[in-house]
Amino acid sequence: MGVKLTITHDGFDSPHSKMLEGVRGGWIMILSTLKSLLEGGRFVSDQGRDVFA
Repeated sequence: MGVKLTITHDGFDSPHSKMLEGVRGGWIMILSTLKSLLEGGRFVSDQGRDVFA
């Protein structure tokens, strides 16, 4: 089974927007954490603790 997630983050004045530059790197961290949670049921920072306990 596969899942495809598409995120569109638009509404910026230009491809060279300072706001876009500032938030662009954050999506990598958010999606990485979400992937870890969905695959293993835990956040990376939990280090062995059950998220739902």
